[in-house]
Order: sequence, then C-alpha cells, then structure tokens
Amino acid sequence: LRRTAVGAFTEDRARPVEELELLPPLAAVGHLAPVAVDEEVAALVRTGRRLDRDGAAPFPGDGPWAVVAPDGSLLAVYRADGDRARPDVVLAG
Repeated sequence: LRRTAVGAFTEDRARPVEELELLPPLAAVGHLAPVAVDEEVAALVRTGRRLDRDGAAPFPGDGPWAVVAPDGSLLAVYRADGDRARPDVVLAG
C-alpha cells in the first residue's frame, strides 16, 4: 500500500525530510473557494459568528469556503447552513 496523494498534496509535490518547509494554513485548503472579507467581517469570523450567505461577504456556490482576511491569511473554513454560512474551523490568531 502506497499513498500517492492527500487532497491537493500529490506525490509530485513531495520533498525529502531535509527540504521540508512550513506552508501557510491557506495552502491546506487551496481546493476550497476563497471568500475575502474586510476587517469588519473578519472580526465577526474570528469570534465564530454565522454569516448571511448573501451579506457583506457573499459565499458563492455550495461551499465549503476558505474565509480569508484582508492580509491574505486564512481565518476560518465555513460551511453552508441554509441561507447562512457557519464556521467549521476558526483559526486562533
């Protein structure tokens, strides 16, 4: 048994231990649709608030989504919950 991929991380992206690098959290969810938010909405996301899907930060499609701060960092992963979006994971920071 040999694992050749985990999500978007495929065997061709593998590196020897000596060449390991720490990737930003956003790289782990690069397969999710990004939702960029302003600082006002980012403050709500940081506290785990549910958001209207058609509100200040529209959530396109069916999700899940990677919610991205104004500085480009990953804030959270949100999932559809009817006409709202709810957090599955919120990163501390």
